[in-house]
Amino acid sequence: MKFPFLGGKNSKPHCAIYLKSDRVVLAYKKADEEHLIEQSVNSMKDWQPACQDLIQDADLSNHSVLIILSSEHYQLIQIEKPEVPEEELGSALPWAVKDMLAEDPGFYVLDYYHCVTANNTPQRINVVAVLRSLVVNLVAMFEELSLSLSAISCENVVLGNLLAKDDKTRLLLWQTAHSELEILVVCNTDIVFQRQLRGYSNLSSMQEIEFNNEMFDNLSLELQRSIDYLRSTLKQSAVSNIEVAISSAYVDSICTRLQDNFSIPVKSVSYELEASSTYKLESKKFCRLAAIAGLREEL
Repeated sequence: MKFPFLGGKNSKPHCAIYLKSDRVVLAYKKADEEHLIEQSVNSMKDWQPACQDLIQDADLSNHSVLIILSSEHYQLIQIEKPEVPEEELGSALPWAVKDMLAEDPGFYVLDYYHCVTANNTPQRINVVAVLRSLVVNLVAMFEELSLSLSAISCENVVLGNLLAKDDKTRLLLWQTAHSELEILVVCNTDIVFQRQLRGYSNLSSMQEIEFNNEMFDNLSLELQRSIDYLRSTLKQSAVSNIEVAISSAYVDSICTRLQDNFSIPVKSVSYELEASSTYKLESKKFCRLAAIAGLREEL
């Protein structure tokens, strides 16, 4: 997803920067290898110097930048698609979501993408709302850094790029620290279904000793409900496997617990990256992979 005023073709090679309140992560390619470096920040005010340091460290001043916002910086709303021509849909969005936003729609930049809808039911779309002030500040920030900003997107849109590009349907279980657990069903890197599971926001920070059968039985039930909904209502192909990207030191144990309740394979998302000697990657910190997902996005 690209916000309207940042679209268009860009002939420069691109890199991707993932922005969270406590870190900035840069993904880039050199010699056809994907690299990932990062820098911790105290607040959003530190984004600009962190971006500058990372770009300089990787020597990417000739690249355009795709920004990936973490989920804390946007609101995702699913609604029935307004009954207007496609070319008028953008202008209809503020009226369609005005009662679901914390502020007046004029304070937001709105964009949308289509989602799979059951037969004989109204078409639905996912609307992404980002504070206009944040978008304006990001544009100004990259102008000050003399870097070309190609697009702004969000993690929910690009995460499908982490999985294999084929016709198999896979379920991705995604969670960064201090966020809700997300189910994303992906086919050929396209997200065909997504759902947020409330009540599991502390899963990534739990110690293994805190794990219990009841919690994983309940989680497995929620996953099975989504899998059944895909097959019976959305008429999608069967889920071939479950891939887990939860920023926990015990992600392998989480996979083992879930595997006990499923006949399809359950595994953690695998990746191999060339990490900078300056910025070492912490084991199983999957939130960094949102930057890699952005790097793989076709602009």
